[in-house]
Amino acid sequence: MTADSRKQVERDILTLKLKNRAKTQKTVSECIDAYIAARSNILSPSTIRGYQIIKRNRFKSIMSKEICDISHTDIQKAINDEAKLVSPKTLRNAWALVRAVLVENNADPGKVLLPVNVVKERAFLEPSVIKKFLKAIKGDRYEIAFLACLHGLRASEMLALDKCDVDSEIRVYKAVVPDEHNKMVCKKMTKNATSTRTVPVFIPRLTELAKKAPEGRLVIVRPITLNRHLRNVCLDNGFEIITLHELRHSFVSLLHFLQISEVQAMSFTGHADIYTMRKIYTHLSNEETEAAKAKLRAFF
Repeated sequence: MTADSRKQVERDILTLKLKNRAKTQKTVSECIDAYIAARSNILSPSTIRGYQIIKRNRFKSIMSKEICDISHTDIQKAINDEAKLVSPKTLRNAWALVRAVLVENNADPGKVLLPVNVVKERAFLEPSVIKKFLKAIKGDRYEIAFLACLHGLRASEMLALDKCDVDSEIRVYKAVVPDEHNKMVCKKMTKNATSTRTVPVFIPRLTELAKKAPEGRLVIVRPITLNRHLRNVCLDNGFEIITLHELRHSFVSLLHFLQISEVQAMSFTGHADIYTMRKIYTHLSNEETEAAKAKLRAFF
């Protein structure tokens, strides 16, 4: 810190200390509000909604406490209590926000213990089942939504598609997400830079449906409604129960099954890094597993 005189520097330092002290006398909940407000022009509506949900539902034992009064023991106890209520992933995401808020307000949270995050195998359609699924949804009122997700689109990207965005290609450049009031809003950007992309239409039926659709948004339904309907489709046809997001998983797994290069696959799915795609989205189909077993048995 610099100034024209030593006294001015000392006054500036004192002013800064007083400001910091005033900050730390706020509650955790108030500090989260300030954290969101300071970034409201750069955070997506869905991120703000997620932060508000964390503020309302997580770490209730410390939310109403002033930051300057919170001890490391209070923090660890709050984490232990949350571990009984939510998954390790949910807890880690919630803690990431609270920790950032504490640090911003000059409160060192110290080292805390978090539960191990176990990645669960998500459901997906086997390559041999995908064609049966396409037959099952033909003529369904939400067929266009399911077909778009089977091209690797996220649900938010699929919901943002207009008629003019789909012909022989799918142009992905925006997303529809819930805001802090749970109202579905369209943001003129995707999740990250690599998510803005053009995906060739691999299932001609999608182009056919888009041509027949009226002008404007192709799908105007909330994700929860689509997922409930998809669940019923799966139950009626004996498929493993999946969600819209797991249709995206199914597409990436099909790319892996067909031995399409990871770089090419990323250009279709819009993943920002190859590690995420490998770790979460690339499932081994039963056909691949059985083929590997047969090779080993033949060897021995």
